[in-house]
Amino acid sequence: MTRLEVKDLSVRRGSVDAIKSLSFELAAGTNLALVGPNGAGKTSLILAALGLVDSTGTLRIDGQDPRTLAPKERVALCSYLPQGETSSEDLRVIDAVMAGRIRFNEPRRLSRQKAESYLAELRLEDLALRPLNALSGGQRQQVSLAALLAQEAKFAWLDEPANHLDPARRLEALEHIRERSHAHGMGVVVVTHDVSLLTAMGEELQVLGLKKGRQAFRCTVNDADLSEQLSELYERPVRAVEVEGQRVITVLSGAR
Repeated sequence: MTRLEVKDLSVRRGSVDAIKSLSFELAAGTNLALVGPNGAGKTSLILAALGLVDSTGTLRIDGQDPRTLAPKERVALCSYLPQGETSSEDLRVIDAVMAGRIRFNEPRRLSRQKAESYLAELRLEDLALRPLNALSGGQRQQVSLAALLAQEAKFAWLDEPANHLDPARRLEALEHIRERSHAHGMGVVVVTHDVSLLTAMGEELQVLGLKKGRQAFRCTVNDADLSEQLSELYERPVRAVEVEGQRVITVLSGAR
């Protein structure tokens, strides 16, 4: 089970303090969702954790600072699914997922078997021999998720993993991430702007709200005051309601 420790973490990007003295811990076996308005510092936190932007303060995963590790050591500790458009190069799907196995010293035959198994988990096996540039944006996003899982890192940082996916596939993707985390002890931090997806990641999900680089709140997805905290964060009314026995979080129109 993978534990995350962040203490007094700060990130300055140009003249902007993207993250300001942020501190929190994530217990082993617990997943975290980062929420907040645009420019809150969510992506900057991920990039700092991966050593892709300069940062100060403490950041440890299982006692190791990923920012100080060599690339091969870092990819064993952390995997990353970025937001935005995924690759559209002329590369077959199976090869793109096999690339996630690059850190392993294993025969190509085994890498292919592993890649095929992760594609099958996401019901993408029919796409294996198709080129990435022949896929829709949603299909490419799912292939990127399969490649991330194939990496088998201890900790995963996912920036808007439901991008480009239809409603059913969004839920499936987040439910699959949750199940993999629980089954294999993989630590997970997910950035999402869609608060309606929070309940898909399980009742024990931790939610960390960021605003202007600082922590606005920290609670579990089932806390009674989550909707009020989200309302303050987004300055819009947010409600948690029961629909056919399921808790649904939704943002309403109009000022708070």
